[in-house]
Amino acid sequence: MEVRRPPPVNLLLVNYEYPPIGGGAANATFFLARTFSRKNITTAVLTSAFGRLSGYREEDGVHVYRVPALRRYIDRSRLIEMMLFPLSAGMHVGRVVRKHDIERSVVFFTLPSGPVGYWMKRRCGIPYLVLLRGGDVPGHVPELNRIHRIVKPVRQMILRNAATIIANDEGLARRSMAADPYPVSVVPNGVDTDFFAPAQNRSHADGFHVLFVGRFTAEKNLVHLLDQYAKLESAFPGKMSLRMVGDGPQMHELKRHASEAGLGKSVTWHGWTTKEQLRELYTTSSCFVNPSFYEGMPNTVLEAMASGLPVVVSDVPGNNTLIEDGWNGYVFDLKKPDAFFEALAKLIQDPEGAAKMGLQGRQRVVDNYSWDIIAEQFMRFLS
Repeated sequence: MEVRRPPPVNLLLVNYEYPPIGGGAANATFFLARTFSRKNITTAVLTSAFGRLSGYREEDGVHVYRVPALRRYIDRSRLIEMMLFPLSAGMHVGRVVRKHDIERSVVFFTLPSGPVGYWMKRRCGIPYLVLLRGGDVPGHVPELNRIHRIVKPVRQMILRNAATIIANDEGLARRSMAADPYPVSVVPNGVDTDFFAPAQNRSHADGFHVLFVGRFTAEKNLVHLLDQYAKLESAFPGKMSLRMVGDGPQMHELKRHASEAGLGKSVTWHGWTTKEQLRELYTTSSCFVNPSFYEGMPNTVLEAMASGLPVVVSDVPGNNTLIEDGWNGYVFDLKKPDAFFEALAKLIQDPEGAAKMGLQGRQRVVDNYSWDIIAEQFMRFLS
């Protein structure tokens, strides 16, 4: 008879971002917490307060504690806010540990969340897992290289004392091990395949709708997206629309660029949306795009795949793990200026092929990336 190891009964997830604030890692924390809770694991989350969201709330069986961190923006965090989070969380985590008899902790990012896990291990003997997400790995975001050199002793102390280090992509794991001499396992991101699902009758009768979802930052390569879309609109007049969902420091620059390119009427700026609104945008769009210069494993690509959309992505780790060129979308070379345009043109000219790609992408996430499957992989490291 098979003997199954019992799961840990009390778990704390630590992330300075948690919905409605933050991006992909925040969403991963949200869905993991709820999946663990459904598996009868008492699950708490320690995160940043934002506006009226502060203090304690129970949300769908998850105990959420939001501590002061002077957070000003819903989509991004300033360096001072990141530095304040572990200090503030350190003042409150002991109470959370005692109240819920925490046995294990999972910290998202070596910094800023890692010091909280290290504090719990030193003070309470609680093992912690570190989940690498991209920006906390040296070399992944070139603009952060100088900061990584400064914080290297702290980063390596956190990694050295972790029970397990987990990256969400093989490429990110290799990059981490090249920078810091500690083994890294891989557990990919997941997606809610029940919430995000294909439309019953997707139609292109009202035009071909291109969708982007994410932060409006330089690494997302959105100026290039607008330029390539302008070429598409010229090649296929009257048939196109571009939906931009999100916000960020490049918002005004991107709107100005779109206006100068004559795209004012065909580009819609949605801002941040609710999950229900986002689901509607997925189901009424024709394809999803992610032209980033670098990624971890993007939640938005998984959500688009789960929604049955063909996906066009840049050829970078994380993106190229999920999209197989010509099978569930297209992977384009960032060094070839017209490759993005050519991939989108193929989808527009072959709607039946695009629909088939979308369904194949949907099957891939159902088979490999549902949150239940991903949570089971995490359980191997938590037992």
